[in-house]
Amino acid sequence: MKKILTTILLVCIVSICTSQETKFSIIAGYSNAFETVKIDAVNLLNNYEDEISFDVKKETINDSYSGFNIGVSVETSISDKISFNPSLLYLNVNNTNFLQAPIFLKYYLNNELSIIGGPQLTYTLDEVFERVRKLNIAIGAGISYNISERFYAQASYSYQLNDYVKDKDYTQKIHLLNIGLGYKL
Repeated sequence: MKKILTTILLVCIVSICTSQETKFSIIAGYSNAFETVKIDAVNLLNNYEDEISFDVKKETINDSYSGFNIGVSVETSISDKISFNPSLLYLNVNNTNFLQAPIFLKYYLNNELSIIGGPQLTYTLDEVFERVRKLNIAIGAGISYNISERFYAQASYSYQLNDYVKDKDYTQKIHLLNIGLGYKL
């Protein structure tokens, strides 16, 4: 995993250094985490020797938590309509702290409106149980709208690809919605 992160960082640095036009910005806004938990209680009980009791055999639980995000973004032109747009965001959702790195491409439909999308890494900063993955991978997509030469609004949704918890009888995914305002430096 460290090799993947190092490679991504290297690609970002090289593209920024060799680009024709690079814009830096700060962004802040609202985050919402949509959590889906699936439990196979029968197998879970067998694994823990009846230490836990459930009234149901299988259950899916959906919940939603609100918070905020703040971070930095870089936009590097690849062509007239396409830009490389990685960001690094700090998120606090339900008193849990995350670092999020969307590695998006941006396609301009016109001068104001663009579509964004690509892979996204989310790292849990807090201490977690042994079975919880601190680094998670998602695919994200969204839109960005230039309000003026300096200000823009952006919304993206990411769908987590891996399970947050390493347990075959208990799966958890956290999908994130980010809505924010950015200021180009």
